[in-house]
Amino acid sequence: MGKFSRDKGARKERAMIEKLEKIGIKAMRTANSGAAHTISKDRALSATYRGDLFCKLEEWVFSSEVKARADDSGWKCVKEWLANADMLFICEDRKEPLVVMPFHILSILSDMVRKTDASLDSIAPNDPE
Repeated sequence: MGKFSRDKGARKERAMIEKLEKIGIKAMRTANSGAAHTISKDRALSATYRGDLFCKLEEWVFSSEVKARADDSGWKCVKEWLANADMLFICEDRKEPLVVMPFHILSILSDMVRKTDASLDSIAPNDPE
């Protein structure tokens, strides 16, 4: 990969980190931005060595890829499918479905997770006696 492409990727990754942090999702670039191999079977640890970013929402850690194109040639069909929907489920036989969604839907889901977690913290445990 050339320097221009590498720098463009790093810029897009940093921009995505800023967007994620604005909606309450902690994020950071992975070591070598995904070039390092997974070294742990533990998902929380291995997520830091896969993909371009890792994101943390409450106790969950997710590895993430950031893709950028000058035009929509790479995902024109996906954008058409999402034109009248909030989420796109891409299903392949005998594989786990993929979910694609606009960023604002991720923001709504992030808010819901944090509110649910906060409301659970305020519930006192039942007294067994």
